[in-house]
Amino acid sequence: PFLVYFMLSWRDHINRSFLRLFPGEERYQVGRTWMGIGDSTRAYVFGNFLLWVFLSSVSAIAFFLLGVPYWPLIGLLSAFFSLVPYVGLPLSILPPVLAAIAIPNRFKIILTVVALTAAFHIFTMNFLYAKIIGRRVRLNPLIVTVALMFWGVVWGGVGLLLAVPITAAIKAVCDNIESLEPYGKLLGD
Repeated sequence: PFLVYFMLSWRDHINRSFLRLFPGEERYQVGRTWMGIGDSTRAYVFGNFLLWVFLSSVSAIAFFLLGVPYWPLIGLLSAFFSLVPYVGLPLSILPPVLAAIAIPNRFKIILTVVALTAAFHIFTMNFLYAKIIGRRVRLNPLIVTVALMFWGVVWGGVGLLLAVPITAAIKAVCDNIESLEPYGKLLGD
């Protein structure tokens, strides 16, 4: 908490001091790049929030229609766990299955809950994630998918969490350095 407090309270000072390290025109380029990285990071967080809202709404409605107890809470938990790298699918299935066990003699409903939750997870994480997150951070879906695979192999779960912000930061740098602009266009949407 102390580190976060100091980082937030000294943010403007650090920003100004960092920019003073660069002379003239370079200072302007670094400032634009710094702002681009911040915008991309905010867009990434907001895009994940939108995915969570969408997935939790769809899941909660499906659980309601299937008669799963505590469907609003179960929908929120299932969608939240779905965003976890690597183990998102089994974690997202766990809350609705545990809640559906409370329905007596309804094995068919439990199987339907598993199938629907898995389908929602696979559709959202493999199709919508690249589209929504990529659009918000101005990366094309192919680059988002390749970045997820690359950083996932390099750093595992942490790489999956940081893949889009790192790639968006690289794009922001490329967009603001004249010799690298073609690479920024390649990464862009």
